[in-house]
Amino acid sequence: QAIVATRFSGAIRRRPLARAMVARACLEVVITLLGGDEVGRFELPPDARVSDLRDVVAAERAWPRLSQSYVAGERLLREEDQPLAPDGACVLSEGEPLSLVLVLGREQNVALASSGACLEGTLFGSDAKPLLQFDTAFPAEDWGDCCFDVPPEKRLGSELEAHLRQARQEWSEDTEQLTALPDEGGVLVRLPAGGAHLMRIGFTCSPWDREYGHECTVSVSVDGRMWAEVGEIVTPCLPPCAKPEDVKVQTAFVEVPAMLAGRRQRYLKLDWWDSAPGDRRLYFVYAVGYA
Repeated sequence: QAIVATRFSGAIRRRPLARAMVARACLEVVITLLGGDEVGRFELPPDARVSDLRDVVAAERAWPRLSQSYVAGERLLREEDQPLAPDGACVLSEGEPLSLVLVLGREQNVALASSGACLEGTLFGSDAKPLLQFDTAFPAEDWGDCCFDVPPEKRLGSELEAHLRQARQEWSEDTEQLTALPDEGGVLVRLPAGGAHLMRIGFTCSPWDREYGHECTVSVSVDGRMWAEVGEIVTPCLPPCAKPEDVKVQTAFVEVPAMLAGRRQRYLKLDWWDSAPGDRRLYFVYAVGYA
């Protein structure tokens, strides 16, 4: 067995090499930004995971938990249950901190055809409509990359219709601008490869339809087979006797519970169980979170 010699009280003591590695009571983590600036040094349990570090950094710097990803050498740490120490080891060389580089993400709408999202189910093949093309209708260079709703100056029904007509030649008529919900199956969206941590899900509906006001059930799935309910959205109603061209389009969201936001979701589904054929039509669907 290999032996390590150490000097203690003037005498030579001999101990096995395995004891030269110290099982620490805590794991010291040093975090820097991509530019090299130090974020801080934190002490965590030796078996700490990404979720634990996110909690500490969020409390210290007020950065959203799920916006945080970390790089340790060639390892990318972005899943909640990933261990921070290499291979989940709780034993590190004494005095050696774990160095991580923090990469902060920004909220984005991941329900975009340009990013790889697509419609499935009964709406398969309807991707040419604006439903998953919010970035085509309102490009980031003109409207900002944190725009997750129709801008106020374009919310009047007639103004949005004219804006979409200018955005794409194929969207010249309202039947090409709006996606009519199917009689059965609702809206099923497959998000881009890898999925995303979703924070909120919503849609913009048409002021030309008078049968709104019913509840929409929102669900998510990591594999398209097992579904978890996020919550319900009460679809906005059109005011009685109002002229549709004088009414603003309405956008509604539901917040994703933390337990579901912590897992990367690959699918989302919107269901109106009490919808009559042709009663509901949507302009856009949004899935806001961190890819």
